[in-house]
Formats: sequence, C-alpha cells, structure tokens
Amino acid sequence: MKVSVFQFSPSPGDIAANLDKVANAARHASGRGADFLLLPELWPTGLLSPKEAEMAASQSRKIENALTEAAEKFNLTIAGTIAASRPQTRCEKILPAADSQIRNTALVVSPGGVTARYDKINLFHPMNEHRVFAPGTAPCLFTLAAKPETDAGFLTCFDLRFPELARNLVLRGARILFVSALWPRARREHFELLLRARAVENQCFVIASNACQDHKHTEFAGTSCIIDPMGNVLASAGTQEALLVEKIDLATVREARRLFLSARPPRHWAACTGSKIVSSHELARLVKRRRQHGQRMVFTNGCFDLLHAGHVSYLEEARRHGDFLVIGLNSDASVK
Repeated sequence: MKVSVFQFSPSPGDIAANLDKVANAARHASGRGADFLLLPELWPTGLLSPKEAEMAASQSRKIENALTEAAEKFNLTIAGTIAASRPQTRCEKILPAADSQIRNTALVVSPGGVTARYDKINLFHPMNEHRVFAPGTAPCLFTLAAKPETDAGFLTCFDLRFPELARNLVLRGARILFVSALWPRARREHFELLLRARAVENQCFVIASNACQDHKHTEFAGTSCIIDPMGNVLASAGTQEALLVEKIDLATVREARRLFLSARPPRHWAACTGSKIVSSHELARLVKRRRQHGQRMVFTNGCFDLLHAGHVSYLEEARRHGDFLVIGLNSDASVK
C-alpha cells in the first residue's frame, strides 16, 4: 500500500483554511497513488484553550463531513485528530469528573465515512491539556481496506512516550502504528528516537505526522516520517510544510517477526502475581518507595470471596484515582 503524510502548520482557529489545505494535500496524495493520508494533531485548529476547544468541538460534525467528502472524492482514507465531544462510555462514567468533556479525538475517515475514533489517553499536563480535554480510556485498533486488509493502531503525540500502549495494539494485531502529533522543536530528538524505538521494539511500521514552524509562540519540530519494522527511515520531512508519499510492503512485518515477536511478553513472567501479596510491614516499605517517586496511593478493602462484576467495576474505579492500588483483604473473623 502507499501511505502519505501531510506536515503543515495549522492556521490558528481558521478551520476553513485548514480544511482547504488538507483537501489540496489529499488531491496531491491521491494523484501520487496514496491509499492513506495522515494529518497532524488538532490539524483543523492547532493548540486550543478551553473556550476555543468548545467552539472547535461545535464544528466537529462539519469537519467530519468535509473529510468524508475529500475521502470519497480522492478515494483514500484520511486520519488526524480534532476537538470533539461525545457521550461517555460506561467505563468512563465511573471516572472522577474531568474538567472538560471535550476529547482530543482521532478520526479515521474512509470514503464511506468515519471508520474509527480514538480519544487521546495520555494528556500532556505541562501544557494543561487536562484542562482542555477529557482523557480517553481505550486504545484504538482499526482495519485498513488494503490488499490484503491490515490492522493498524493510533497514537496521539504524548502517547508515544508510553510503550505499553503501542504493545497493546501490536499484540492485538496491529502492523502499522500511526502517530499524529504537535511535538515541539525543543524535544525533536526525543520525537525521532521514540518513533524509531516504537518501530523496532514492536517490529511494525510507524508513520508520523507532526506540525511544523511556529504556532501560538511554540515552535514545532516537523520531521514527520515513515519508518519500517527494522527502524529504517524510509521517508522524512524537514522543518517546513511537506507531503511525503511512500510505498510500504507489509510483508516486511512478517519477515521482521519471523524469528520472534518482541512485543509479546514472556508468559512465565506476565502471569506471576504472587509477589503482590505482602505483609503490612513490607507494604509500608513498598508504599514509602513509591511515594518518594511522587506516586499517589489508593486504598480499599473487602473479602472478595466471590468475585463478581460489581467488585471488578469498583476496583477499576479505585485504581483510576491514583498510581497504584492497595487492597486490604478482610479476615474471616471480620467478615463473620
């Protein structure tokens, strides 16, 4: 299949102008035989304040329709993130109330319409993303209508620093990881290094689209790229607006994984949970160590002699309030 990456600097808040840029890029990408076009994070608007995010989210349906029209007109799939609001899932309803119910949502749009959505899980607190967006809760695996069909996963900017998210997608079948970003120039080397690391450790293609140039007093790194499963950079942009188009051979994923799949955890280790049962003395030592690293403890208790769905929901909710969960197991005497 042929993939394309459009690197540009979004005009702040000018959705119409950015839609025109994307439509033009889609036309050129299609003319060069591309099947897929990847856009930067928040490409219709660039960085957003809470009030700007509300205004942008109110235009999300219009943006979806425009992308669908472009996908149909140029016969390709287009993906990138936008500000959008939608109802909470059942899982999200048990979370602590977020400052916002607007999500940084990746849309994967094919000629028939939206085929996948992914709400960014790892929000970047130093830039107050948690004040603008509510976090997502589920990784996104989707199927590309290539020949043969192939599964792919989506990461958004800061997600790139969390290898367990990429591993989850690869273990579920992803052969391509798409990364949509607003990554600053100040940490450009990290961006390039992490993209190659995700490709090598998961033995998959990594395709990244980043913003470039200055936007709202932040200079973005550009350096969008297409990387193969061995970590080789097949195509790379500089720091200016660019459109990359590259043919990728999905058979190279199978070849890279022929001897081993490094994303698969060792079975003898993953199932070993006995070490989680500790004495109160040992627990105090472990908690102290974690708190020294700035982690937040959550505590709850129960008997759990018959583990049911209610237990699972409440333990999941408890765990989401902090960095680690301590469970006090009630004795038979206390239960009685």
